[in-house]
Order: sequence, then structure tokens, then C-alpha cells
Amino acid sequence: MWENRIAPLSGLAAVILVVASALTTGNVDFMPPTSDVLEFYAQAPRRIMVGAYLGILASFFLIWFAGSVYRHIRDRGAFADRLAVTSLGGGMAAGVLLAVAQVVNNSAAERVMIHGDIDPGSATTLFDLSGGLLGSAVPLGLAVLLGALGLSQVGPGGQHRGIGWVSSIIAAGLISPLSWLVMVAGFAWCAVLSVLLYRVGSTEGRSTSATASLS
Repeated sequence: MWENRIAPLSGLAAVILVVASALTTGNVDFMPPTSDVLEFYAQAPRRIMVGAYLGILASFFLIWFAGSVYRHIRDRGAFADRLAVTSLGGGMAAGVLLAVAQVVNNSAAERVMIHGDIDPGSATTLFDLSGGLLGSAVPLGLAVLLGALGLSQVGPGGQHRGIGWVSSIIAAGLISPLSWLVMVAGFAWCAVLSVLLYRVGSTEGRSTSATASLS
């Protein structure tokens, strides 16, 4: 089925949209002064809303990608069933939390666009909540997604130990105090995994087709 072959590329799509969202929104400051937060929302609320929409689309593809990781673990790894379900839960959590962060940020921008201003306390709260979700909660979901994949490959029966070790190391960083920084590596690795899983699926698809033709 064509969807099975291209589904892993949903991870690459998710990462591209995450980058596009960050570039469109144009603010990555951590706990800036209230005056800077108000200026951020006042300058271009529509741009922030577009960035939030791109982030929500990214969460859609990230959840879809989690399904491909689930299938890969289930078919190849040790302790397949438990780790596959765990990875799927982590990917879904990361996707949902990413969407919530975008909705929170979008809410402030919408209020400014509709009413022309926003209460300073509300603006700061929404800004900081969105940043906290992106910097702490989303990395946790990615850590579960990648950690389960890593364990399935470095353990007995794992077929891709290189993928397993890199995934495990990044997962460990994602639950460290520097999770907000390691998250960049986490998303970058998801893009790489997306292409690798696509290539594995394409190779297996050709092998299956060749076997079927011979029989």
C-alpha cells in the first residue's frame, strides 16, 4: 500500500513545519520582560497566528510519524510489543503538547488582533506557558518516542544498533535539565530517522515484490 511506504516521511514533514513555525513566529526568547512580550504580540499578531498554524500541522505529522516508529519496533525489536506501544504514546504526547503550545501562543495573538491589546499579565502568562510546553513538555514526549526505539534496537534481537544508540543518547539528553537545547537535536534526529525508515520500507517493498514475482 502506498501509504505504508511514504508514511515514515511524515517525520521529515513534521520537522520542516516545526522550523517553518519557529521562523515565522520569530521569537525564541526565554522569560523576556513583560514589555518585550507585549511588543512581540502587538507587532504582528497575524504572523504569530500563521506560525502557530504551521506548528499545529507539525503536530499532526509528528503523531503520524509515531505510528511508523511503532510499526518498526513491533516488527523488528526485542520486547517489541511493550516498547512499540510506549514509543507510540510518547510520540502522541509530543504531538499533542506541541499543538497545545501553539494554541496557547495563538490565543494571545488572536486577542490582540481582535481587540487591539492584551492585559500584560495574561500576555506574559500565555507566552511563558507556551515556552514551557515547548522547552520542557514536548522534549519529554520525544524522549519516550526515541528512548523506546533506542532500547528496542540495542537490546537482543535489535537489527539497527547504530539507530538504537543515537536514539538512546538523544533521549537521555531530552530528560536532562538541558532538554530545551537537546530538543533541536531530537527533532533533527527525527528527520534523519524519517528518511532511514522510508528507505528501509522501500527496500523491503522491492524485496517483497521480487519474491512475489518469482513465486
